[in-house]
Amino acid sequence: MALHLLVAFGALGVGLAGLFAGWINLRLRLGIEEQDRFVTFVSLAGAVLFFALRVATFAADEPLRPCRRAFLRDLGALGLALAVFLAVAYIGRIGALFSRGWMLSWFLLAILALALVRFLLVKLFAPLARRRLALLGSPELVAAAQRLLEEGREEAELVAAVAADGGELEKATARLATSASESEIDEIVLCLALADAGAVRRTVDSLLAVPAEVSLFADRSALVLVESGVVTTGLPRLRLLERPLRDWGRLAKGLFDRLAAALLLVLLAPLFGAIALAIRLDSPGPVFYRQLRYGRGRRPFMLLKFRSMYVQACDAPDAPIRQAQRDDPRVTRIGRWLRRLSLDELPQLLNVLRGEMSLVGPRPHPVRMDDHFAECLSLYLARHRLKPGITGWAQIHGLRGETATAEAMAARLAYDLYYLRNWSFALDLWILFRTPWELLRCRNAY
Repeated sequence: MALHLLVAFGALGVGLAGLFAGWINLRLRLGIEEQDRFVTFVSLAGAVLFFALRVATFAADEPLRPCRRAFLRDLGALGLALAVFLAVAYIGRIGALFSRGWMLSWFLLAILALALVRFLLVKLFAPLARRRLALLGSPELVAAAQRLLEEGREEAELVAAVAADGGELEKATARLATSASESEIDEIVLCLALADAGAVRRTVDSLLAVPAEVSLFADRSALVLVESGVVTTGLPRLRLLERPLRDWGRLAKGLFDRLAAALLLVLLAPLFGAIALAIRLDSPGPVFYRQLRYGRGRRPFMLLKFRSMYVQACDAPDAPIRQAQRDDPRVTRIGRWLRRLSLDELPQLLNVLRGEMSLVGPRPHPVRMDDHFAECLSLYLARHRLKPGITGWAQIHGLRGETATAEAMAARLAYDLYYLRNWSFALDLWILFRTPWELLRCRNAY
């Protein structure tokens, strides 16, 4: 993504260089003050052509740093674009329209613009694109991976190297999982023997909730065993778990969440006031109910809801979880309407604004319920690789309300995992569009 932005700004620089060169040629050389439409059109076409040609010459190992090879690709795309224009001018016999002074000055200014754009944007994007790696595994393989990183084989920052094997590996994995969730590690590279499938499987299962990519370090001779999911540039490794949201996707989703949450809180302020008044008139007690839930990476946070049950019926922190059931006597009169339309969830917009939740994502469950299903369902912890959401892919398919059995939770988990593997900004917008219609159907909501 950062490389495409770099090329896009480079194309903008090429277009502006063409306009400026045209202005210099017309104003200073010919004394014409108005910009020629032909110059504007050709400059725009040149920018588009440069972008297309430069994207086509991307290399899989192209680094986001000052690099002579990458800049030469910029110059190659620029020269090819110029050659295309000259060929069109010759074939179409419109060479008279292309001033040689304009084309030469455009080419030279474009080179200057590309150099300036690459220098400035690399300084801006390089820290964002630099991956934060952690190594985990046997001492021998961890040392081998470290040597490759020290040789500059990988555009990455090594933030942790944990060497452990045997019985210590499980404890080391648990410690790394906790620190990875707190320090935003981009990738955990397992330095384990390919033949030890049991240790690899157990370690991956322990890292399911970590919102980082998980891969397996392998030497070159082992890479011939597989044909896909292999990173061969830099540190050779097999990709085991994809990171659900890359840096730019997470940035866009987070920005949209907070802007939309802030806007909705302002627009819905009268509704918040009306609901709060209705709750206070209906039964004694606070307006809001707070409960501990797990967020991204299983980091705990306090979830906010409008209180929909009588105070004496609300779960104590150490009491067993009792899910709401149809005609549940613990639910207040106003609470029945709030729960049916999911209006009790509206205060979670504050959780979104604080960065603890997202508008769209897997629904967070009470901590004790979460711990229970993590033991029953093998892939349950993978839900925590994303921020929990107010609504989600499962909810718009009618999977709301009680999940009393492992089978019911497994059905919901299948939808959550689909969302995890297929996230896109368009999918989020579709879920948000579908949510009001699903709420009006009131399926499984009580």
